[in-house]
Amino acid sequence: MVQPCNETNWRVLVKNEHRKGNTRVSYTREVVIEVYGKEIQFFGSKRFKLDGVLKNMPYKFSNGSESFLVRHWARFRHLSTDFGLEVGYDGHHFVRVLLPNTFSEKVCGLCGNMDTQNGNDFVMRNGTSTDNAAHFGNSWKIGDENNRDVDDDGTTVYLNETLKEKARKNDSCGMLLLKDGPFAACHGKLSPQHLSEDCVFEYVVRDMDKEALCDSLESYFTTCSADGVKMPTWRKPELCPLQCPSNSSYSTCVPETVATCSNSETKELKQSTCVEGCVCDPGLLWDVDHCIKEVECGCIQDNNYYNLNESYITEDCSQQCVCQTGGNVTCVSLTCDLNTNECKADEHGTLGCYPIGDCVLSLLPYRIQNPSSHRPFNDENIFVYLHKKNAPMVIPDICSHSLEKYFST
Repeated sequence: MVQPCNETNWRVLVKNEHRKGNTRVSYTREVVIEVYGKEIQFFGSKRFKLDGVLKNMPYKFSNGSESFLVRHWARFRHLSTDFGLEVGYDGHHFVRVLLPNTFSEKVCGLCGNMDTQNGNDFVMRNGTSTDNAAHFGNSWKIGDENNRDVDDDGTTVYLNETLKEKARKNDSCGMLLLKDGPFAACHGKLSPQHLSEDCVFEYVVRDMDKEALCDSLESYFTTCSADGVKMPTWRKPELCPLQCPSNSSYSTCVPETVATCSNSETKELKQSTCVEGCVCDPGLLWDVDHCIKEVECGCIQDNNYYNLNESYITEDCSQQCVCQTGGNVTCVSLTCDLNTNECKADEHGTLGCYPIGDCVLSLLPYRIQNPSSHRPFNDENIFVYLHKKNAPMVIPDICSHSLEKYFST
C-alpha cells in the first residue's frame, strides 16, 4: 500500500478478499504494518497480532528512540509511530494512512507519492508510469502464487443506466454533492465529485446493497473529520444507523484521546482530530467496544494490557498469570522444557509451550495394538492418526494442533 521508495525500514500492506459472492469488488480483510523489525496485524478482531502473537489494545512498544502505540480509537484499530506514521483500519473496509509532509515524493505504492498531484501516482514497482490501473496494482502485489493478478482484458465494466440514475439521487450518492447537505462543510477541503462517482460505481456494481452506499458516505465523512473538518451528523435511523453499546451515545467527533482504562487520568481531550463513533456516559471509561467503571479495568504489565480476570502466559512461558481487581496480577510458575518444546504462538496467535516440530497425518490400512493412544478416525479399513513429525506412532499423541487445516470440504 505504501512504503519508502529507497528504504526498507517500514511499510504498510493490505490483504483483500471478495465477499457475498461478488468477485467484481474486493474488500480489505487485513492490514499489516512492518516497522522497527515488528509485524503488526489488524483484522476484524478486537485484538491484534504482534509477530504472530495475539495482543490486547492498547500496546506500547519502546526501544530507545524507537516507539509505536497500538490502540482503539472509536471504531478504528490505530497505530502511531514516533516518526509520524499513522494507520487506521475499521475492521471492515476503510484504511487510512497518514504521514508528515517530510515524506512527500519519498514514498511509493498504491497510495502514490504524496506530492499533492493526482496525475502521476500510477508508478509501478519498477519505476515506470502506466495508465492501466490493473498493471499498476499488480506491480505492487506481493505473496505466493495463490495471490493472483487482477485480470485486465481491455474491456470496460458497463453499469445499468437506470441503477446509476437511482444511485445519483440526493438520498443516495448525490448526498455528497449537496451544497446544503451534511457533507457541504468539507467540499472546500476535499472535492466530492470523484468520490460521488466512485460511490455510484460501488453502489451499482454491488447490486444496490445498502452497505455499499454506507461504506462510501462513511469513508468521505471519516476522511474529512480526520482532517479537522467539523460536520453535522449524516446518519439517520433509516440511513446507515450506528449502534452504540449500553451507557454510550453516538458522536460525530470522538477525539483522538478519550478516557480509557489505560489513560483514565485524561482531563483535557485533544479536539483537533476526531472521528465519528460512540462516547461513554460521564463517569465511565471506554474499553475497546463498550463502557465500564474504573474498578472494572484490567492490568498493565510490561506495556501489555490484560482484561480483568484474563489468564495469560508470559512471553518466555515461565509463568501463568491472572489479572485481578485493582490492577493486581498473580502468577504461578510454569515449566517448559525447551529441549523438547518451544515457547511460541500457535496458528491462532495463542502463546504457549508447544512440542518442537510439526504435526503430520498418517494413513494406516490396519489397526494397531493401542489405538486409544493415537486418536483414530476410522473409515472402513483406513485409520488416520495425528502425531508428532518424526516420532513413532506407539507413543501417545502430544500434538495440540487442529485437524482443520489438513482437510478441505
